[in-house]
Amino acid sequence: MKRLVTLNELPINCRICIYGSGNSADMLLRLLREIRTDVKIVCLVDTITSGKKYDIDIVNIKDIDSLKGNYDLILIASDFHREIEETLNALSIDNYKIVVIATLGKMRQHWLSDKSERPCHYRELFINHDGYLFPCCLARTDEQLRIAHITDDDVFELIRHYSGACNCERAKLRKATPKDSLKGGLLNFELALTCNSRCAMCIVNAPAWSGTYDYYSLLNRIIEHYAPKEVKLQGGEVPRQKRSMEWVNEAYQRYPDVTFSLITNSNYDLDMVDTIDRLFKKVFVSTIVGFQPETYRKITGLDLNKTLRFAQEIVDRKRSKDTTIWPRSTLAYLTTPIGFHEVNLFLRWAIALRPDKIHIYDSDLQQYINRNTSDDFWKKIFATTAKTFKTDLLALKPTLMEGNTVIWITKNNMDLLEIDAEFLVNNALDKKVLLSSEAYERHFRETFA
Repeated sequence: MKRLVTLNELPINCRICIYGSGNSADMLLRLLREIRTDVKIVCLVDTITSGKKYDIDIVNIKDIDSLKGNYDLILIASDFHREIEETLNALSIDNYKIVVIATLGKMRQHWLSDKSERPCHYRELFINHDGYLFPCCLARTDEQLRIAHITDDDVFELIRHYSGACNCERAKLRKATPKDSLKGGLLNFELALTCNSRCAMCIVNAPAWSGTYDYYSLLNRIIEHYAPKEVKLQGGEVPRQKRSMEWVNEAYQRYPDVTFSLITNSNYDLDMVDTIDRLFKKVFVSTIVGFQPETYRKITGLDLNKTLRFAQEIVDRKRSKDTTIWPRSTLAYLTTPIGFHEVNLFLRWAIALRPDKIHIYDSDLQQYINRNTSDDFWKKIFATTAKTFKTDLLALKPTLMEGNTVIWITKNNMDLLEIDAEFLVNNALDKKVLLSSEAYERHFRETFA
């Protein structure tokens, strides 16, 4: 997909046609006028209509030839971007990019926010299961942000000279300078995709994966070159992969100064606890996607009680370990449309276990739902869930305050749960409940400075 990642990608004084005349096109038009005042909006393009809107001409696609030489790029802002892309390709028009509708609502926050610029690939270099390198795990699905392949002979030079355009709620990507160093940072490796789960929202489609993975010696090369402080491992499910676990055991002994951390669904028998506790100083229990057995099973195909038993044992083990390492244990809940209303059940369980960190993150669930129903169904579900969540949070406040646990919540979930700075300050929770993007950046600066 020829996707527009940031408005910074647009050349100075670029001449733009916006393909679309609905709400998405309106939003993009406003963003361009606020953020990129140098950009000229030539016209709107539409498949059906023509005329004017906001004093801008609407040109029917049949008349697109009349614009030759008068525009530099077409930005597609429409739910029908696949059909529009086919139309443009049929007309031999390839100077276009797609603005992904699900991210339009976030663009103003991301691109106008006062985020620091940094060489993200020097902070959290991510290597996916195919061997491709990306600036971080959030960029892993965008082919335009690929840095190199792990097999490239000049991979370290490609990393050093990498220049990509990317913004997120954490930071803005910039090119590295001679003063920047990746040594002592974080390396994030996605190993094989072999997994015990059938997650419906799996970003890498692990349930359908039938490939092989054999980049272990090249991972050693990366570790030895950059001497990271931490190596984070994920899959698939790494503990389910015999060869991966053999490599982890070898790497654990070969690189004693490196902290190895694991992202896992924790759906294991308890006889795996000793191995995971020994090899991984940090364990992130992720993809708890529902807190009633049937909800969890519908989304993952797994037994919730088995997941919770293992997670509890890991948290108990980690609580007594090296206190200079943080977070030793993380319990994470992923909100989805059919599991959002169960987030308070997770909160009760997680606070009682006293992990170092509780993380409530989201699957960008608003892309799955229709808010425009006559009965305001989702508005009511979100409102009642927010009320219950805040009630439980305040009831559990004494337990939360007496321990070292902190709660990170993504911006989308903060909004849906109706939690803002005023609520946190008024209830003396502002040191315990944090916006995850800001907390992550602060933790990263403190840990990998």
